[in-house]
Amino acid sequence: MDVVITGIRDFIFSFKAYLTVPAFIRDNRLWSGFEKNALVLLGVCLLGLILGLSFIRTILQWWSDLSIHSVSDVGIEAASLVGDIASTGYNTFFNGAYKYIILILMELLIFHMAIRTNEILTGTKEELTPKIFVQAQIRMLKVSIFAYVMELIATIILGVILGIAGLKFLDTPLSFIIECYFLGFLLIDNYNEINKMGIRDSYKHTLHYPGASIAIGFVLYILLLIPLIGPVVAPMTGAIAATLIMHQLSKRNDGDPLTQPTYHFRRSE
Repeated sequence: MDVVITGIRDFIFSFKAYLTVPAFIRDNRLWSGFEKNALVLLGVCLLGLILGLSFIRTILQWWSDLSIHSVSDVGIEAASLVGDIASTGYNTFFNGAYKYIILILMELLIFHMAIRTNEILTGTKEELTPKIFVQAQIRMLKVSIFAYVMELIATIILGVILGIAGLKFLDTPLSFIIECYFLGFLLIDNYNEINKMGIRDSYKHTLHYPGASIAIGFVLYILLLIPLIGPVVAPMTGAIAATLIMHQLSKRNDGDPLTQPTYHFRRSE
């Protein structure tokens, strides 16, 4: 019961922490230095290109099938285009691997924001080199594969258990919670990486904070739904929030899981 209560408290704390992110970005000018990292810019441009091609392909297909014989056909065809674009975004987003692909492509931005946030919180200074970003990108690829496989396994096992217990109606909401947990883990892992944890230790460490991981993944999931800008805004704010949250939660005494974190984040002047 104590674990459940702590998880709920961490979830609420983490959800509230997201609300501080816009002000944290503004007050600490987290965009400064961004332009100096060519790899980060390349990653953002690559993601924009991939997303753009997906929607452009839909528009070109609509144009090739376009047939207007009267004024009324204009409205019908326009509505058809909007529907096709919405369908493309929906089908792409809800493809299970899509969200992991987005985080892999945005890892350079994610790691940059995690490092900058950690520097502000701890007062340390990390020298950002191409090698560091390449290592972070390789690690994100490994962690994403691990998380995706673990999510599939957990979802399958859950489905079997619920089927046997006659509780199949709980499959969808509980599977969603599992998905949010592993999405949150991917962002938390960047904080753990900065603190020199290996992937295995990072996963074990995150298991102590399921509420935080689920909350981070949940907000990430929702923000990814925002058309076009979601795939950039969601990972960026998620990386900052995950670092703020884990910096606070990691201060708790491991022997006392009910110790409350401080609901306050200091900002630099």
